[in-house]
Amino acid sequence: MRRLLSPLLLVLPACAEITPPPDGAVSRLTDDALVGGGMPRRDGGAAAFDAAPPPPPPPEGCGAADAPLCAACGADGTPQPLADDPRCPALDCSIFDTFVRTTEGGTEICVRTRFAPAGGRCLAVGRCREAADAAWCADRTAEEAARADRPCQAMQGCAGSTPPSFAPAPEGTPCEGGRCDAEGACLPVVDDDRCDPWAAGTVCRTGVHINGESYCEVATDGGSCFDACGAGGSYCIAARAAGPGVCEAGAERGCIEAGAAQLCWCRVRSEQ
Repeated sequence: MRRLLSPLLLVLPACAEITPPPDGAVSRLTDDALVGGGMPRRDGGAAAFDAAPPPPPPPEGCGAADAPLCAACGADGTPQPLADDPRCPALDCSIFDTFVRTTEGGTEICVRTRFAPAGGRCLAVGRCREAADAAWCADRTAEEAARADRPCQAMQGCAGSTPPSFAPAPEGTPCEGGRCDAEGACLPVVDDDRCDPWAAGTVCRTGVHINGESYCEVATDGGSCFDACGAGGSYCIAARAAGPGVCEAGAERGCIEAGAAQLCWCRVRSEQ
């Protein structure tokens, strides 16, 4: 029996010398290791890589979204009054604009007096102006709105709050080298009794064709030049389409070709 216990007795003293670590040592070691590794601590402490805390919220009633109308955030964090705020309703001063006629070098001109706001739309913090009035729309400027410098066009309106407009001048009104027709076009007056068979105001000019024949150039608004010249007791020697202007010649056409607007060269009576 003594021989069997001897090895055991030799081992027991060595085991008796192993002692556990103090209370909390393992816990502290674990926490420190976790913090060093970038993990959150068990006690709620900030990890080494945590982001900076968010900035504090703006003072009550001074943020960009919740600021009162007509107010801005002051240095002390309180709303300060504004002269104008884009959140206020749009107001139009043009309802007070006026128009008056005047002349310059014989040309009739319409002058517009334009009214504009003399200040902002804010009345107080939290309160916008709701409507434009004459006292607020106090700034005014005068500008030319229209000029009656086109032939055979008559200015209308341009009085009080009525803006200018244009309409054809009365038929027969003198224009540059001719008379105005009912549509507002200036037709030349040809003083040549050889063109009398055609209605006044429809003869654009006289001329001599390449073949030596004299003609009256007659403007038509339909049919063929064969019919237009025949109505004056003559016949057609050439025809053209009418351009944008009544007496403005376009492409060549045939005398028997019908069109909406044409210029007909009708041989004059004295040479028939």
